[in-house]
Amino acid sequence: NPVLCGDAAQCEYSNNCYAGTAGFDEFSECCVKCPAPTVGEDTDMECDSSADKVSVTCERECQPGSVMVECEYESLCLAVAAGLTEDDCIAMEEQEGGSDLGATASDDECPDALSINPDTLCAEIFNPVLCGDEAQCEYENDCVAGTAGFTPSDCCVKCPDPFWVEDETPCELVEEPVECERECTVGVPVKCEYMNLCYAQAAGLEQAQCKPVDVPTAPEDDTSTADAGDEVTTQSDASSAHTAFAGAFAGVMVLMAWTVVQSVLG
Repeated sequence: NPVLCGDAAQCEYSNNCYAGTAGFDEFSECCVKCPAPTVGEDTDMECDSSADKVSVTCERECQPGSVMVECEYESLCLAVAAGLTEDDCIAMEEQEGGSDLGATASDDECPDALSINPDTLCAEIFNPVLCGDEAQCEYENDCVAGTAGFTPSDCCVKCPDPFWVEDETPCELVEEPVECERECTVGVPVKCEYMNLCYAQAAGLEQAQCKPVDVPTAPEDDTSTADAGDEVTTQSDASSAHTAFAGAFAGVMVLMAWTVVQSVLG
């Protein structure tokens, strides 16, 4: 369940546990990016899974004064169940040119969450799973996939989380991101990104499956090169001037010597 942390909510982590490993206090320094709907027997909110639903995108502040974020829900009812209001949302089909925010080419083949088991309550855990014969349907976690009618044997975890015994973290909190390729299920490769290689290996990946992610670097400062060039030019100019002066001085000396010889002979 992604969270945004920092003074301006500028740092995003896949969940509050990850944010904690980066040194943030999940309660005072982070906010949930897109809250999950709360529906079911323990609430007064019920969404009709049999009705025609139109996906909506909603804009909200993660926290007062922070950046605005966009969240997608499968219906306005579910958006309201997540704490949004009708004024915050717009139907996907009403957006200019349409929108495929968060969509994939195979979304039409996938049953909606809560369409089969609408009364199931799922924890707000972001651990995406891929389900279906070709792993073409993606859900927030295996519980949400279950509300769409899938069983655990129908799904695979998209990108496993790092695992340490007794929650001890042997990996250094160093930002050296790697991208790793793995098979979620046979014949379905997926790419996963981790903070560093140690985190990837703690998630069950091997070094051969991963490669460093290119991090933009600042352009090289060519001032030193320019200064060096100026220095070479200056030295060259000085050398040329010295040579010219020496040549002129030698010419004057020869002329004086010739004048003296002429005077003696005369």
